[in-house]
Amino acid sequence: MIRTLLQNIPALIVTLPIFIAPLIAMIPSASKPARNFIWGIVFASMGLALAGSVYLFCVVYQTGPFSYFFGAWPPPKGIEYEATKLNTLLLILISGLAFMLMPYAKISVEAEISHKKTGLFYVNHYS
Repeated sequence: MIRTLLQNIPALIVTLPIFIAPLIAMIPSASKPARNFIWGIVFASMGLALAGSVYLFCVVYQTGPFSYFFGAWPPPKGIEYEATKLNTLLLILISGLAFMLMPYAKISVEAEISHKKTGLFYVNHYS
């Protein structure tokens, strides 16, 4: 199972926000524990995206660039995701910055966004 998971890391990095966003949207964010739970889910999923990006960079660095076909359909019918050293470095940069800024975002969101809209704010800015 872990081997299958690691083979599909390129897809998981892209689809993780898509799967997490509806879950966040369904959680009412009026109470402080709910807002903390929502923030924890987003923070953990950003950490997973960062870890997946680092793993993908290590794979590309050791084996060279490779292509991942979403749905196992080769182009032009399917979507091809090509992992190279440059785009995996950009993945690390973007997901790393997002992960590092999340603790500061929590403070800012608590102060500036209505408590009832906190969950929708994270959905809008995360996915």
